[in-house]
Amino acid sequence: MKWNADNKTFYSSTSWRKLRTNKLNNNPICEVCNIKPATEVHHTIPLSSTHGKDNALNYNTLQSICFDCHVAETIFERTGKRAKVKLTQRQLNNFDPPSQASTDHNTADQ
Repeated sequence: MKWNADNKTFYSSTSWRKLRTNKLNNNPICEVCNIKPATEVHHTIPLSSTHGKDNALNYNTLQSICFDCHVAETIFERTGKRAKVKLTQRQLNNFDPPSQASTDHNTADQ
């Protein structure tokens, strides 16, 4: 999305600022990586798309997201290619992967 006067007006509006604050307060952890604190709010329906402006202030089409994941999501929207998100060693150490039991597809009766 190109930055223009309409975008500047929208992102500085009281309606957007209140909605953004509300979203970040309700979802303080990134909804993509579930590790980093969310610092940004991402429109899952890009403002530049056909229905973007209609959904610009729709809480249900927003994601609380960290900077790195937001960059990755934006790159994907623009190029269709997934970007890798860098995590610090501390974040990796705190990551709790799914247990083996929930991912093990072998059963005793097979």
